[in-house]
Amino acid sequence: MRKALALCVLVLVLSLGLLLLCGCGDDGDTAAVDSSIVTEKSETDESITGDETVSYDIEGLTISGIVPQGWYSEQRTSGSVYFYDVPSQDQVYSNTPRISVEILSRPEMLVSVRTAEDIENLADIPNRTIAGIDMVGKTYTVWGMDWFEYYALVNDTPIMVHISRIDIESGVGRSVLESIAIE
Repeated sequence: MRKALALCVLVLVLSLGLLLLCGCGDDGDTAAVDSSIVTEKSETDESITGDETVSYDIEGLTISGIVPQGWYSEQRTSGSVYFYDVPSQDQVYSNTPRISVEILSRPEMLVSVRTAEDIENLADIPNRTIAGIDMVGKTYTVWGMDWFEYYALVNDTPIMVHISRIDIESGVGRSVLESIAIE
């Protein structure tokens, strides 16, 4: 009986360790959520027409966008707004598909803070207009995830847009990205 109990405890501990190692837990960002919008999931909706519009005030700017059904949006105290392709906050993990808009406090922060060892496949990509702003683009892989990053300096305010695991060339992902406004 003791061997069976010890084996069960060992399996539970190993399972928890594997869960943490595979990145299936929290992304480590402990910033508090200021506000959130949760919408219901719709498997067939490819259009975001009529879905909820959100608006967040950050650093004297307003970031707004449309949150389609089945997506979740939140503002973090770090100056970032996230649009996640999951229906609720409890389904947000480090590998959750996302589009984030970040208002940085200083222009020098536009330089990536990651070390060269962290980044793979770094490449420049064509500029993209987001929220009416011409942004410089790059792509890279970090921690096994492919990222698109766009950035610009607007009136001495550095703005970055990060995209991972979202198709921004078509469908709902493109519609969400095109709905983003920065005023």
